[in-house]
Amino acid sequence: VQTMLVDGTVRRTDLSTCSLTQAQLATMKGDSGTLLPEGLVHPDHWPELDRSLLEKSSGAIDDASPPIFPANDHADQFARLARSSDVEFAVKNGKLTVGDRPLDVPPDIVNPIDLKERIKGQIVRIEEITHRVENENPNLNQRELLYLLERHDRALRHSPDKWYAIDDAVEDLKDMMVSENARQDWPDGFVRDLDRLIKRHSEMQPLLQPRQPDPSSPDAIQPLPPATIPADFDSKQVADDLAALAQSDDLASVADDNVRTLFEDGAANVKEAQEASAFSEAEQDKKTRRLRGVLSKLAARTAAFFEAVDKAVAAPKTSTVLNKLEAWMRVSIRVAKLLDQLRRLFF
Repeated sequence: VQTMLVDGTVRRTDLSTCSLTQAQLATMKGDSGTLLPEGLVHPDHWPELDRSLLEKSSGAIDDASPPIFPANDHADQFARLARSSDVEFAVKNGKLTVGDRPLDVPPDIVNPIDLKERIKGQIVRIEEITHRVENENPNLNQRELLYLLERHDRALRHSPDKWYAIDDAVEDLKDMMVSENARQDWPDGFVRDLDRLIKRHSEMQPLLQPRQPDPSSPDAIQPLPPATIPADFDSKQVADDLAALAQSDDLASVADDNVRTLFEDGAANVKEAQEASAFSEAEQDKKTRRLRGVLSKLAARTAAFFEAVDKAVAAPKTSTVLNKLEAWMRVSIRVAKLLDQLRRLFF
């Protein structure tokens, strides 16, 4: 059964196995192509479809018939990007949550005591580096460095079971060191401290990241296609749209705080990369590479989120989803528009 979202309307959706009341249906937007549980009828405000395309005997939609509504022209591209996402989304307790891909798979090494001690050690190292930056006033971009250290600290404290959140902060820190020629221009002591922080971080990976499938498996995280930023691509608008989505009541209705934080950080990263100063051609090249990397990761994760939302809306299995179906639809529409911009980096 095909689901289409047009201006907040569910069309050709199979709700036949869902627990619904006639009163709940009256609050939804759909059409006569939507399959309903036995005993319920389509509300009067739902438009009629061409009944010749429906199975009159059972009410089932003939999947071999041409679709009543045009399919998303970019659905294959969205799916391709989703296969490159390092995170995965799933509905738990009526809301979407996010975790490392593949979800619910243990890491290569299961040793929670060792992991807890390593996290504590990282937090202490971050506090020591932060103290040095604030008191020694080194010749570097202190504001950005302190922001990245704070992000790393927050991920360790609030998302100690999420490799992607902790790794994101470290990857951004490494990007900053490269873009600012840290090994040449920063005080040696700071570089040594940061190198130690990064090394200890890499040692945590087998304790945190889920065991990955064989690279040849279709379930493995696929490499992204090469990305190019079009001349008319509006990175600022992408960041603004993502930040607005993260703060929206609709997202709060359908997703938990982990998802909101993921998108808030993604918007902040795009904005930071887009607003970075570049006073030479070499600096502009570094800025472009960093922005391209940030946008590429965001595109894959956003595609995975869209796929999860679309799946939940197409076949709502919990009363929580059904009761907030219009919020789910509005989120799907906003994310589809955002993805329509991000896909241009690759296709």
